[in-house]
Amino acid sequence: RDLLLDLWVDGTGARWEDAEEVEEAIEAGALSEADARRIASARAVLERGLSRVIAEARGELSRIVAAR
Repeated sequence: RDLLLDLWVDGTGARWEDAEEVEEAIEAGALSEADARRIASARAVLERGLSRVIAEARGELSRIVAAR
């Protein structure tokens, strides 16, 4: 299930996208309070480990490119 909030990581850093869409979906009832808690929890975990997440993503991308 897509919970709408995306974390984009590129050469300039990381940014969250679609936060307004998440709020609108919660207000409209398209996402439940349980969904909102899952989103908040996942966001907190990713923010705490952001440097590790970025390093792992870059490593995986490098591995994929090298395999071509």
